[in-house]
Amino acid sequence: MLDDHQLAWLKEFLNGLAVTDADKVSVAEIHETMKALFVILKISKHMINRPPAVYSPNSRKGQLQEAIKPFYKFPLKELE
Repeated sequence: MLDDHQLAWLKEFLNGLAVTDADKVSVAEIHETMKALFVILKISKHMINRPPAVYSPNSRKGQLQEAIKPFYKFPLKELE
């Protein structure tokens, strides 16, 4: 699994595979998408670590925990 500090490496790797100008545009789009996803992941991790009192009764915190579980190197107590 990639970490956010590896995004520069990913861009270099994909640029090495790009042959045409369309490929280079796709690489740029992939890189921007990955950056945005890591921002969302960071926000999500912050949200699930908040105390339950911050959430409404019909919160989707459990679904969010399940969705981002693969991104944790070491599981949190509440994710186990």
